[in-house]
Amino acid sequence: MNAPPMIAARGIVKRVHVGSEARTVVGGVDLEVHRGELLLVLGRSGSGKTTLLSILGGLIRQDEGQVRVLGHDLENMDLTSRRAFVRRDIGLVFQAAGLIPGLSAI
Repeated sequence: MNAPPMIAARGIVKRVHVGSEARTVVGGVDLEVHRGELLLVLGRSGSGKTTLLSILGGLIRQDEGQVRVLGHDLENMDLTSRRAFVRRDIGLVFQAAGLIPGLSAI
């Protein structure tokens, strides 16, 4: 029997509004990540990598599609439950992490 994916995304779309124009920054992403797999997200600056990872990490909501992380449908969680889930079960390391001067991540 195959284990369900740790992360499953179907039809993920995110738009941002720039003035009166809506721009699609993530368009129709489908992916599955299973336990033990490594996922690399590559692309040029401004291609939507951080936006996609923020959606998968539960930090922002997508405009369309479904995201399931560890079996939880993030879209159907209220804000309090979602925040608790992200703090408890999802680890995020940001590119520009606010480290304490003089200390390293190690």
